[in-house]
Order: sequence, then structure tokens, then C-alpha cells
Amino acid sequence: MHVRYKKAFTLVEVFVVMSIITFLFSIIIVSLKSARTAAVLASAKIFEATNNRAFGGTAIVNWDFNNPVNGSGNTATIADMSASGNDLIVTDKSQLDSSNTFNGSGYSLKCAGTCPVTNPIVLKLPTGFRMGNTVNAMTISAWCNMSSTVNQDIFYINSNSNFRFLAYSGQLYLNFFDALSTLQSKVILPNFTTATWHHFAFSYKTGVVNVYIDGKLSATYSAGLSNFNDSNFYLANGLSTGSFNIDDITIFSESLTAENVQKMYAEGLPKHTFAKND
Repeated sequence: MHVRYKKAFTLVEVFVVMSIITFLFSIIIVSLKSARTAAVLASAKIFEATNNRAFGGTAIVNWDFNNPVNGSGNTATIADMSASGNDLIVTDKSQLDSSNTFNGSGYSLKCAGTCPVTNPIVLKLPTGFRMGNTVNAMTISAWCNMSSTVNQDIFYINSNSNFRFLAYSGQLYLNFFDALSTLQSKVILPNFTTATWHHFAFSYKTGVVNVYIDGKLSATYSAGLSNFNDSNFYLANGLSTGSFNIDDITIFSESLTAENVQKMYAEGLPKHTFAKND
């Protein structure tokens, strides 16, 4: 009687099969990571395209800092994507920071003390429109990454600083001044995490300012701001210690709703958290 034995795999064959499986698995992991990267970049493009479609008709400024054009000396021009002609001149292009933005693509503007721009930035505005005028409405939206919160002016409007957004001693403030630069009101905003991208939006209409941080309503200020009326916009032109990066600055000639702001935050969030996670 003949007994037949089934041939078993040799140890070498087992190792070969395991090597092939490991190799295929690594390809799948790389493919998944590439797909994730592509999805994040696509989300960023959708975010910008959605804003242009939904609010583009009322955007009077949109600086995304992604495609700077070299100028004379050490300057660079940031095109106004709203097509309103409010291009931004950066006086020190070395402060266009590619290391603190999503996926190493594009730039944000680093402001260490003062921002490297020519202040004031005199904006071309629609006929009859002035930022903050009681008969007008507006919204200012931006992403900020604060590396320091000590005495840091972020931006303000009007040469008399009628509307000033700043961080001081670890706290965010929104200050309002009269035409004589006298402080009329100080709104203390919720604390935030440093070294993290946050979205800020200030929606103004008929004397009421709604402040949104990361898509959530954080503060409301009610007052007649008849003197809050100018076309001058300043970036980090006052208090001069600390630093921050700023990206995707947009000014609209309308007061965006809470739903609009939440949508902007939700669609822009993947773009700005990708840099933090990677």
C-alpha cells in the first residue's frame, strides 16, 4: 500500500509569499495616503471656488497668498482674487511662508511684529461704500495662526483705529474707537489655542458686529458706529511684539449670515488642519 504525502510549503516559499503580501500592503497604504492628500487639496479648491460662487459678487478683497508675483527688489504682489483690483504689495517676500500652510503648497503671510506690507492699504471700494458706515454692511474673514499672543495687533480699519482686532497678554480683543481715537468699547473674545489655525469672521450691519471664531458665534456688539467709515485697511501696524501667520483674507460688502460663516469654516478647515496634522 502506497501512502501519498501532500507536499507542504517550504520555509522559503512562506517567506516569499509573506514578502509579496507585505509589498502589496505597502502599495495600498501609499495609495491611500496619496488619495487623502488629493482629497484635501481638492477640498481646498472647492472651498475657494464655493466662496467665489456664493459670495464672489460682494467680495471686495480676497488675498490667498498662493501665487505671489515677484516685483522689484525684495517685493512681491499678491493678486486680489475678487477682481476688484485691490492687489497687495508685500515689501519683504521672505515673509511669505511656505512652511506654515497646508501640504507645503502656497503661502501664508508671516507678521513678526509689523506685517511686511505698505500700510495703510487703501482699498478700491464700490461707489458709495465705506467699510463700517451705518448704511453699509460688511464682513471681514481670515485664517490666523498665532505663535505668540503678547501685544499683537492683527488688523484694523481707519487711520483713527475705529475697529481694531488684537491679541494682548494671551487674550483676544475687539476694540472700537471714536474719531478722536478714544476707546469707546472693548469686547473680550474667547481664548484660543496658539500654534493652531483658527478662522475669524466679523460680520457688521447697522451698528451690530457679530464675531465668529471657528464657525461659532463668539460675541455680539451693538452700537451706532457712525464714525466707523473709511477705506484704509491696516495689517499689524500698531503693537509690535509677538508674531502670527495670516491667510485667506477676504472682505465682503455684505453681512454674512451665521450659516455662511459656518460653511466657510467647515469647507476651509481641512485645508488648514492638514498642515497641523502633517
